[in-house]
Amino acid sequence: MSLPMKSLFDSLPLTEQPQPHPYAGETCRHCQHRVRFEFYHSMRVTQHCELQPTRRNTAGYKRIKVTDPACYNFKKEE
Repeated sequence: MSLPMKSLFDSLPLTEQPQPHPYAGETCRHCQHRVRFEFYHSMRVTQHCELQPTRRNTAGYKRIKVTDPACYNFKKEE
């Protein structure tokens, strides 16, 4: 006769807790790698990350919003 199992996960080994994001609370607005592009033929201004290249736009960098949470490449503006 087998013993009843208390819980399904009792036999699993304990793992480490996930570490919090090192730049939690920071946004792309204060990043050193943020580049601002202004177009001469319109009033539009776009923000881009110079560390993330792309071929999807004419700027050549990934378009970001300044309210996006900071990524692991974040460096505080001086």
